[in-house]
Amino acid sequence: MKATLNVQEHILIWNCASLKIMDVRHIVIQADECVRPYLFPASAFLYVTNGNATVILDGNEHATKPFYMLHGGKNTRLDIILTDESFHYYLIFYKASLPLPGKQHTLQQPDQPLPFHLQYGFIPYHPAILYEITERMLGEWNKPGRLERLHTKTLFYQFVYELLRQMDQQQVSIVRPNLASQLIRYMQEHYAKPLTRETLAHTFHYSVPYLSKYFRRETGASLIDYLIGIRMNKAGTLLQKTELSLQEVAASVGYGDVSYFIRMFKKHTGVTPKQFKDESGQVARGSYRPILRLRSSIAPRKLRRYIDIRDDNHYQHSEKGDFRMYRSKLPVGITLLLCLTLLVSACSRPANTNGSTGSTQSPTVGAESNISNTTTGSSEMVTYSAVNGEVQIPKKPQRVVMVAGAFTGHLLALGLKPVGTGDESFNSYTEGKLDDVVNIGNDVPYEKIMELQPDLIVV
Repeated sequence: MKATLNVQEHILIWNCASLKIMDVRHIVIQADECVRPYLFPASAFLYVTNGNATVILDGNEHATKPFYMLHGGKNTRLDIILTDESFHYYLIFYKASLPLPGKQHTLQQPDQPLPFHLQYGFIPYHPAILYEITERMLGEWNKPGRLERLHTKTLFYQFVYELLRQMDQQQVSIVRPNLASQLIRYMQEHYAKPLTRETLAHTFHYSVPYLSKYFRRETGASLIDYLIGIRMNKAGTLLQKTELSLQEVAASVGYGDVSYFIRMFKKHTGVTPKQFKDESGQVARGSYRPILRLRSSIAPRKLRRYIDIRDDNHYQHSEKGDFRMYRSKLPVGITLLLCLTLLVSACSRPANTNGSTGSTQSPTVGAESNISNTTTGSSEMVTYSAVNGEVQIPKKPQRVVMVAGAFTGHLLALGLKPVGTGDESFNSYTEGKLDDVVNIGNDVPYEKIMELQPDLIVV
């Protein structure tokens, strides 16, 4: 979406910004060189000094010539198609952010794009001044020493000042980056890392609720569902084409727990990794052609790799929320039981003192061989054999907290209303059904959960 740049507003934001210069480069490309796509590891200015080329930022083409200035935010995809014998340009990478108080007072809307993330391209009226500053910046950057780094930052401020001054005299059009495409490319590149909604929101400088709602609106899938689709498709490729062990395959797509990876793979494909590998081997030998089950309507079938100069993100490993929603032909009760196998923790409720005893019956959530009934005082309990050991849970829980908010619908279908649940539960499908239910968010606030005095917690 194109719009005219509001320079005065951008000047205000630049005044409040915290800046760090990441790299300054001068690049020369010859006509016989293979130019690969490049993913900006930080916000960047690209300043053409010699030659002609078609420069494409996230699919937006610019017919560049000497002194053409371009800007793109972090994770912008750069493609260069040469139309001359050689092409010379500068790349200035920087990292900018607004301190929270400054952001609240500066931005009219908390989630509006900052100037550091926008795309634009134009020829300045007075390019010689910018060229001189850029040359000095490169010279200082290539010298060792803290004083030279400080001088580089000072020159960068002069560069931005001169650029904004000239842009204020010109009608420059900006393009808001396609955030969904950038998120997809980032997940394709970093799927093996412990990505969460929080780390993605931090990387792209948006709030978690905004990013989640935007991505679902644009793609029809949640961020985590899409990430799982990418991981499972990559895992299927590795199972088909390599002899890596299950542990190695799991680790290469971001799962340290092999058992958890197997469960996620089966949920996504309908078969275990071993069955998938065996069927793929039979297809290769021509003796058997099963239906290819590794399909995803949200994950691209072909992944592309990009170059990155550095990874300056620090992640905390977490698999929270790594669940894929899908349609199941199983009864709802059995579906809930399968959900409980992921992890069930229970707090025993105080027993009645009236001396009554409960009768031994089959659990209402599904009678399976790994469940047995016991009676403790007046509270009938169920022993559930989960992957992390045996767990005692109430047969008829009254105060359920659904940390796994994606499965709250299953609970409501069983006639059980939780006392607390996560953000994902509150949507158009549950509107009016969770009015008095506490929203515990998505950060697993244990103190808040325990204040609700649950007798069953599902995560």
